[in-house]
Amino acid sequence: MTSITSRQRSIRTCAFVAHLLVAAGTALAEVPPLPIPAENPITEPKRILGKMLFWDEQMSSDNTMACGTCHTMTRGGADNRRVRHPGADNLFFTADDVFGSPGVVSTAANGDYLPSPYFGLAPQPGNRAAPPVINAAYAPLLFHDGRASNEFRDPITNAVIIPAPPNLPDGSPDVGGALESQVVGPIMNDIEMAHKERTWSEITTKLQTAKPLAFASNLTPDIAAALTVNTTYPDLFAAAFGDGAITPVRIAFAIATYERTLISDQTPFDAAFAGDPDALTPAQIEGFTHFSNIGCNNCHTEPLFTDNKFNNIGLRPWQHDAGRAIVTGNYGPTVEDPNRPDDRGKFKSVNLRNVGLKTSYMHHGGISTLLGTIDFYRNIGNVQFTENRDPLMVSTADNFNRVMTDPQDPFYDPLADVKIEDFLRHGLADPRVANGTFPFDSPTLWSLRANHQSTALPGGVIGTNGITPTIVVSTPAMIGNADFKIGLSRVLGGATARLGVSTLPPVGGVITPDFYLPDFTAAGSGPGNGYATAHWPIPNNGALAGQTRYVQWFITDAGAPGGQSRSAPIRFTYFCSETLGCPPICSADLANGQGLPLADGGVDISDLLFFLNAFEQGSTAADLDDDGLDPATPDNGIDINDLLFFLGHFEAGC
Repeated sequence: MTSITSRQRSIRTCAFVAHLLVAAGTALAEVPPLPIPAENPITEPKRILGKMLFWDEQMSSDNTMACGTCHTMTRGGADNRRVRHPGADNLFFTADDVFGSPGVVSTAANGDYLPSPYFGLAPQPGNRAAPPVINAAYAPLLFHDGRASNEFRDPITNAVIIPAPPNLPDGSPDVGGALESQVVGPIMNDIEMAHKERTWSEITTKLQTAKPLAFASNLTPDIAAALTVNTTYPDLFAAAFGDGAITPVRIAFAIATYERTLISDQTPFDAAFAGDPDALTPAQIEGFTHFSNIGCNNCHTEPLFTDNKFNNIGLRPWQHDAGRAIVTGNYGPTVEDPNRPDDRGKFKSVNLRNVGLKTSYMHHGGISTLLGTIDFYRNIGNVQFTENRDPLMVSTADNFNRVMTDPQDPFYDPLADVKIEDFLRHGLADPRVANGTFPFDSPTLWSLRANHQSTALPGGVIGTNGITPTIVVSTPAMIGNADFKIGLSRVLGGATARLGVSTLPPVGGVITPDFYLPDFTAAGSGPGNGYATAHWPIPNNGALAGQTRYVQWFITDAGAPGGQSRSAPIRFTYFCSETLGCPPICSADLANGQGLPLADGGVDISDLLFFLNAFEQGSTAADLDDDGLDPATPDNGIDINDLLFFLGHFEAGC
């Protein structure tokens, strides 16, 4: 390999210094002032409310998804999860597949699971990867295709709340209400966070009684402090807006306010432009010089490292995803309109700050490494997807290849791609983002706590056509969760299904149920197309804390061995909210509805009969006042006080 001469290295260093001086002289070195719409000024009560809403999984229909689920701060505000989507042709493992962000399990308006065509009762991924939320406050249009407009309208009345701003004196557009417009989309999207036909009334009503961040743990200091003053969402809305009314506009205002504080401006690049000569390594300086001279900064313009404009880079055929054209309707010139713009296949230039923290690249999530993304731009001249491709892509690739292969080029460097990656990965990494420190700190979501997840166990028996039924426990088994449910899919449509419940682990893949829930008739028709949902509201009873249940579906199916198919069993353990603590124990809740010793969170005749039987037999289960189970005591410590104790709590209920 030809070595790099000292003259070439000197040229690159001088180029960097010259670029630095020019940028500093034109105020490009500093992240610009934050544009804030006058209709939604930043206040601390509004910011903290928005932060809570952003990280609260109760914003989703089934308490499983928060805004922050898809925007992990330590991953640059993007999503480190990648789930395959079949793309436009609806066929898996073909060229148009996408790796999107998983959302909720498909659910009907009544809360029943409703299998989606391609994912059944698994979380549905979107057809694009989640863009980063950090520094999104500078974008005049949001989402990859720009469909979140800078004119924000009330989602209910359609009244203009934040008008689209005029161009600024320098010719660039202000952002207006793009963040507010973006906020209201995912909350209502039945792939991302909502059941089908979700209404804003359902959301605002839920927040009236929801305990803020009930499903989260490890609250951030600012959130914890705020909750010592205002413990309910109406109180928090009153602190932010003057009264406790909860509306879609206020939800959007609060979350957008929080997002406007997620500004990454403390990278080594920023420090270098501020005058620190050692902020960037020599290799990173050379990487930035290559980045600029090759032309990468034509679209990823410093200091934000995006121009927030839309381009077709030739990544894929535009037919796979028309991008910006879907929003604008501009699919190129026609006979009727020969001057119509062409937005086919155009997507917004992503900002590259903290890009090295990501694990998925491009709008389709199809490239999994940063170096692989850089390599794409170098080889773009060989890519066949040229229809409506920006010509700038070819010149960029030519420049890139010349720098890496032509010893006569003054910037010749066979390691240019590696140095560009070094600059992007390390030179644009804000340590506060990488370490998840304020303002990029966050509570721990339920979905990230392995000890609070259900566990699939071995087992299952095939049904008609050799299809094994699938059990789904996708919602949190938190005490007080009224939306807990257990699903069933891939069974014979119309079959009778029973959900068995046991306190003992399965043997040979089969539980011995302590009791069954009432029978279900599987919806759907045909082998493998049936499904059912068992709604199992978990009472607010601390007695359930730490209790483990094993559940399994048993399905009547003539095509199964012995006439019965089975799902695999699943284990889950009831847990208390770490934010709220455990609720009081309901001492009279001794039995389930079958009179068996399993607290079910309610008090009824089963509990009364269970206690009276235990009291009569002198069983330790009747020693409710805990006055000492002394073997030397003839009645084992069970006396009239236990009876009075039970009756008092039975009368009080749970």
